[in-house]
Amino acid sequence: MAIAGSRPSGGARAGPSNGKRVLRVMRALGLARPRPVRTRRTTDSDHPFPRYPNLIQNLAIVRPNQVWVAALTYIRLGSGFVYLAAILEVCTRCVRGGA
Repeated sequence: MAIAGSRPSGGARAGPSNGKRVLRVMRALGLARPRPVRTRRTTDSDHPFPRYPNLIQNLAIVRPNQVWVAALTYIRLGSGFVYLAAILEVCTRCVRGGA
């Protein structure tokens, strides 16, 4: 099977081969493996701990400093993890604190 732009058989290509070209040729020949499907990790809601109600669901937020929310997350670094905590004011969406 001839591929457009390929060298005739019998001649070796000089120098190192480009990985992208190798993948392109393998795909053209049907030899490349399919790309893996990534699944997102989400929160495990099937746990024995209590779930607390959303206390501000029906609250009309009309002035600053009426409702503050907090968020906690982690950031993966090469040597481990660092944690980021933030306190936000809902009405103005300002960050009021962080660590």
